[in-house]
Amino acid sequence: MGTGLMFAPSAQALDKWGPGYSIPDSSGHAGASHLGAYGEPGSLFKGIKGHGYCADPQLAGPNPNGHYSKITEFATWTSKVTGKQISQEDYDAAAFMLSWRGGTTDDFQAAAVDAALNSVVNPGTTDALPNGKRALQRLSYPSVPSGVKGRAESLLREARKYSGHYKIHITVPKGLHPGQHAAIKLDITSSSGHRLPGIPIHLTGSGAASGAGTVTTNSDGVATADVTPATTGALDITATARVPSSHIYAQVPSNPGSQRMLVAGFSDRISGTAHVAVTTGHQGGGLKVTKIAADSHTAMANVQFELKDGHGSIVARGTTDTRGIWHTDGIPAGRYTLHEIKASSGYQLAPDRAVNIGDLAPSTVTVADSPIAEQPTPRPRPITIHELPKTGA
Repeated sequence: MGTGLMFAPSAQALDKWGPGYSIPDSSGHAGASHLGAYGEPGSLFKGIKGHGYCADPQLAGPNPNGHYSKITEFATWTSKVTGKQISQEDYDAAAFMLSWRGGTTDDFQAAAVDAALNSVVNPGTTDALPNGKRALQRLSYPSVPSGVKGRAESLLREARKYSGHYKIHITVPKGLHPGQHAAIKLDITSSSGHRLPGIPIHLTGSGAASGAGTVTTNSDGVATADVTPATTGALDITATARVPSSHIYAQVPSNPGSQRMLVAGFSDRISGTAHVAVTTGHQGGGLKVTKIAADSHTAMANVQFELKDGHGSIVARGTTDTRGIWHTDGIPAGRYTLHEIKASSGYQLAPDRAVNIGDLAPSTVTVADSPIAEQPTPRPRPITIHELPKTGA
């Protein structure tokens, strides 16, 4: 891209200028204009890299002694036809087409790009689709295939949809564990929020999973990659991609009355990183105990419980609240015994309960205490007291 494009065509054998078609100029001079790109495989300028498109169709090319400047990035673009700066939407569309569609050696494609570009760098003029007189005239010559106009209109729609500044998104499922496969979703969105199809995305992992690979977004603009962490700890997943350029590049002629050349083929590089924690898969869970009276089904407060592990060690202890609930969290996954250590007055202790606590899944237990059964009132027994003999000195 570093070699400058030399000059725009004069009334020569225009098929030598690059991909596209020889057409009459606006005055009707046969073969005096060109619809398409300038550069290889054109034979007049050997060694030129890349392709350029005329930005100012109503201006002439420089004289044979003229030349173009180095390729320059333009943050904004002003039409020499209207004298006005084009909108951001038109700027983005031009950058997209130059970057993604303009670097072609195909005559049909180059002609369509030329027609579409003029419609956004010179909007509302005779050179712009959909209704510009000269734009339609250029596409109607017998040397131009009838489908070029439709292709140019399709390029404009595509550019409106997919142009702009791009963002890469990495969606990682929750709960990554060592040795388990996880599907990561990736997409790249344009300024309008549309996902870009057909974009290769390079992935690298570091930390709990290392390695690299490349996936490509499908027709819906989504790519899927599988990752299998090797160990626990932090995992960084970085995605990089080449996307259409968000900038216009051009070469300016030394002759200010000559056409500027829009340069095709640039792209931008974007990246994004997701930071993920890989865990053992045994984070533990919680236990919720609801205490009720077996006879009235009402909540019972101030009932004390202990939770014991398989070795009989107490891992949690608590008391039910006014709603009859005791809740504890952060219990490692496993099998436990729930033991009631103090019941409400008038009620029996409930028998021990086996409790399974799963990974990140709360366990719920309802414990019912039965009232203490009333004991029958003892009946008095008759007692006969015999008179004891007197004792004395």
